[in-house]
Amino acid sequence: MNVTKALFHLFEHAYRLGWNRAVHVIRLKRRGPGGLQTVDAPWLGGKVYVRPSTADMATIDQFLIGPYMPATTGAPPRNVVDCGANIGLATRYLKQLFPQARIIAIEPDGENFELLRKNIEHLQGCEAVQAAVWPMDGFVELERDGLRHSAFRTRSTTGGGDSIEALSIPRIMERFGLDRIGLLKIDIEGAEMELFRDPDLGWLERVDRIAIELHDLFKPGCGDAFFKALSRSAWTYRFYGEVVYCERITTTGATPSPLAGVATAS
Repeated sequence: MNVTKALFHLFEHAYRLGWNRAVHVIRLKRRGPGGLQTVDAPWLGGKVYVRPSTADMATIDQFLIGPYMPATTGAPPRNVVDCGANIGLATRYLKQLFPQARIIAIEPDGENFELLRKNIEHLQGCEAVQAAVWPMDGFVELERDGLRHSAFRTRSTTGGGDSIEALSIPRIMERFGLDRIGLLKIDIEGAEMELFRDPDLGWLERVDRIAIELHDLFKPGCGDAFFKALSRSAWTYRFYGEVVYCERITTTGATPSPLAGVATAS
């Protein structure tokens, strides 16, 4: 990193964090791998746990430089399903944005999942599930690809060995008693292509907002599958960095109902 770029990096962080926090974050990025460290992140509700010199530090920047996604128009979602929750930073961000929402955080990777639980254990109304989001219920395997903790590919399997439970969106809704999903956040490392190419997408009619990261750079066809699936209904689209943020347009042109995302008993 040349001097000009390094100074810009420092000032960019200092602008959002203040000098002390900025220097701390940059030191964690440059140090070698080690044990868990903490970052004081007021924009995520306080202290978060990260692994230095891993993709965790890039994830911190995603919420630091942001905005990750905007506040919704209309009534805030009563529940959020976070698909691909990683270490819980998006869950923390969404809880700050929608403090009254119930959040279901789903993450397949075992190491990420343990850190996810640690990062959200003090939050009311947040639940963590170790599973992969997939078109149908069953089992999948994770194949590492690139950055150890953030990039992997998912493939279906019959179970056994290192397989992980796979959950469809309808099964998630059934398991947690959700009649609608107020906000569906999706960052599942390319598995969105399989998810949205599935012929049975009736569950989309019960989703009011979607925030998704598409991974066409290493899995071409993700965006094509997603936008074709959503073309069956009317949505607005906004782009925030890597996130495509979508809100359903009702038949009257109004924003989603104040009851959007209400959890019902199963």
